[in-house]
Amino acid sequence: MWVKLGRNRQPLDPPLSLRVCRSFVMRLRGYLFSAPPTFEQGLLFWYLRPGRWNTAIHMIGVPFPLAVIWLNEAQLIVDKRMALPWQVALVPKRAAQYVIECHPQRLIDFSEGEKLDFLEEVDG
Repeated sequence: MWVKLGRNRQPLDPPLSLRVCRSFVMRLRGYLFSAPPTFEQGLLFWYLRPGRWNTAIHMIGVPFPLAVIWLNEAQLIVDKRMALPWQVALVPKRAAQYVIECHPQRLIDFSEGEKLDFLEEVDG
C-alpha cells in the first residue's frame, strides 16, 4: 500500500508518495539492499503505539543518506534528521508513531511542529 503525503488535506508540491511499512520485517528492512529513494517516493513506517525507542532507526547496511521525519499519533512532526550511511541508531527527541524515510533533499520541506496528512492510497 502507498499513500500520498500532504498538508492541509492537499498533496505536497512536489508530491511525495510513501510505501507503507507496517510489519516488523518491512520496517527492519527499510532501504537495506535497496536503491536510494527517488525525490518523489519514500517509506512510511507505521507503528501500533507511539514511543521513542520502538521508532528508532538504524542505517546499518544502507550506503546512502536519508531524510528521516518522525510524527506523533496526531501526525505532528516531533523530530527530523539527516540519517547518514552506517549510523547505528537514531532515536527521536519525543515519542513518535510514524517514521518517514525519503530523499535527503526533502528534509528542508518539513518543519518540527507542523501537521502532515496521509491522503489517498496510490499505486507505487
